[in-house]
Order: sequence, then structure tokens, then C-alpha cells
Amino acid sequence: MFRHLFLDFFLFILVKVIMLTNMIQNWLSKVPKELMTYFKNLIKSMNNWEEEIFNYFNSPITNAYTESLNCLIKTRSQY
Repeated sequence: MFRHLFLDFFLFILVKVIMLTNMIQNWLSKVPKELMTYFKNLIKSMNNWEEEIFNYFNSPITNAYTESLNCLIKTRSQY
């Protein structure tokens, strides 16, 4: 039972990541060549951080709460 649920979940995530990869590749193929220089930094960042970007979709957890709390503490300590 547990093994079956795990495999279903794993396949769901795998399909989601494959679909996302295909969507990004599709978008990149539609960018006109003359505009590609404007997207150079974005494309480079996406290639450099691809694993981290896709990991978010596997486990949508960020450190936004911690960063926000740190900002509040820093702001309050200035007074």
C-alpha cells in the first residue's frame, strides 16, 4: 500500500517537472533571435539554477518567512 502511494506521488512529481521543462523549452524556442540578447541573463540564471528552480515544484517551501522575520527584527532594532 505505502509503496504504491509513494510510486504514485513520485510519478506525479516527475510528470510535473517534465511538463515544466517542456514548457520552458517551448517558450525559449519561441523567443525571436533578435530578442534573445535581452533574455540572456534570464536564460543563464535558469540554466545555472535549474535544479533549485525545479526543486521548488517538488517541495514548495521557501525561506520567505525567515527572511521577513529577519527584516522585521532588523527594522525594530534600529529604533
